[in-house]
Amino acid sequence: MADIRSPKSGYDHPEKEAYRNRVWANLSPAAIRSIRKDDNAVVVLMPSMEGLEIKTAISHGIPEEKIVCVDSSPAKIATSLWRKEHPKCKFYGQMISEAAHRIKKDGMNVCAANLDFCSNFSALLIDETIEFVKAHKSSLKRFSVTIS
Repeated sequence: MADIRSPKSGYDHPEKEAYRNRVWANLSPAAIRSIRKDDNAVVVLMPSMEGLEIKTAISHGIPEEKIVCVDSSPAKIATSLWRKEHPKCKFYGQMISEAAHRIKKDGMNVCAANLDFCSNFSALLIDETIEFVKAHKSSLKRFSVTIS
């Protein structure tokens, strides 16, 4: 989404941390079951530059190597702080709809996702979400969509 903006202060504050914990407390049980049954099962998230959601997903039992990070900006992924701290995470620098198809083409089955768009409700957001879900409808057990 072209006009997505993160807060200048980032996402490291108690309210957002509590939110991330609630989301992954709900996503992780189904994700962990899928990961145990399917070697190709992965979870998808849209981390900020700090990658705090990666830490949250891991703290809820998701193995680092089963996390796929997506950001519409390849430059943001390339310069993200989390890349060195979490080298086992896979990543795609493109829109979530495009990444969904590449993830599938690369042989991964998305079992859970938190699509944290950090943007306003729009037709583009709806289209992106629908395309993502369609690409993984046979493997997706749970997903969350966050809108600013």
